[in-house]
Amino acid sequence: MLLIISRLLGMQTRYNYFAPRTGFAYRATEGTVVRGGYGISYTPFPDNNYAYNYPVRANNSYGTCGGTFGPAVLNCDTSNPNNPIPGAPLTFQGGFPAPVPVPIPSSGIIAANTPQLLAQSYNVIPKNYFNPYVHSWNFAVQQALPGQFSLQLSYVGNHGVHIGTAQNINFGDRLNCGTACYPGAKFGKTAGVTQYFLGNSTNYQSLQVQLTRRYINGLSSTSAFTYGKGLGYQSGDDGALTFWLQPRRNYAPNDFDRRLNFEQSVTYDLPFGPGKRFMHEGLTGRIVGGWKLAATVSIVSGTPFTVTANGGTINTPGQAQTANLVGIYKVPHKIGPGQPWFDPTSFAQPVGCTSAVTGTTASASPTVNNCPIISGVTVGNTGRNVFYGPGFIQDNLSVFHPGGFILRERGIGCSGGRF
Repeated sequence: MLLIISRLLGMQTRYNYFAPRTGFAYRATEGTVVRGGYGISYTPFPDNNYAYNYPVRANNSYGTCGGTFGPAVLNCDTSNPNNPIPGAPLTFQGGFPAPVPVPIPSSGIIAANTPQLLAQSYNVIPKNYFNPYVHSWNFAVQQALPGQFSLQLSYVGNHGVHIGTAQNINFGDRLNCGTACYPGAKFGKTAGVTQYFLGNSTNYQSLQVQLTRRYINGLSSTSAFTYGKGLGYQSGDDGALTFWLQPRRNYAPNDFDRRLNFEQSVTYDLPFGPGKRFMHEGLTGRIVGGWKLAATVSIVSGTPFTVTANGGTINTPGQAQTANLVGIYKVPHKIGPGQPWFDPTSFAQPVGCTSAVTGTTASASPTVNNCPIISGVTVGNTGRNVFYGPGFIQDNLSVFHPGGFILRERGIGCSGGRF
């Protein structure tokens, strides 16, 4: 019997991905150059998740029985918690047992009579999956300056399309309904069903300045400053949405967004040894000659964060509860135990789905919705990543020889500045 399975495993083949790239450079004057470029880049499916459920992938998990030390077994009878009964032990001599078959209903519907399937988390890959892509563009003006310096001013941006969000789609459609409003609850399934991937947009815009001194007379340096802003929907590179019930509310600064970034690097040939200003003759000059000094300083602003609150009063998996901003947002710029970066007294817990009049929790069910989304009342009035943490300063200094010998290297980092 010959079994042939497509390497795409049912996913639609696309032949219309269009990824052009173009650019230009124009010398306006003897010392002025204008450059620009535009391109589209696609990202392939990042891993092999698309093959997980075709048709069913199952893992046999082996462990000890009853949480104690012992041989690894596949099955453990825990009907008597005080005396669990292990199944046949797994041995290297006997090898791995045959996989336990997964009971697939003939109807294809996972129902109550298939508890093994109901309890499992699933990955879902749409057959019409569309690869994410990014529009990238830049425009720069470079000007030659006296003293072997050059100055470059740039605008750099990109726009992501169909950027992947790995999202559990088995979540409810209203507040305070818990697992009862899960789409799969009607079939008895409350385990996760993660879709790879929901497509969302991203956006990045930046202004960049770079001052460079060409390597001459033993000295070169680069000073670069970027003012930028990155926006997206999900947490992490391919994480989930923070607010399942409010998709547009997720569009906020990316977790890695640093608005201000300054980098300074310097390389200097120490003036010792043959051909240098000092100790250019003799054995001592040959020993100390050829060493270089390098220094790098990085100064960056902080990354964003979200002020969360207790989500118990909304009882809605997939919907993060944020705090209410009830006063002026104050930042004392402190770091350490008992020294918060921001003043927590500026925030308060939202009422949630608890009635402010009766003090009882508003009911909700798949057919009743008595807890509407109201900013500042049922859900917090602050969003995702609207506040920024402390900046960071780091410097590195090294003395090295081109032959690969490092005499000394020092790195110093500090944070908490007002940058």
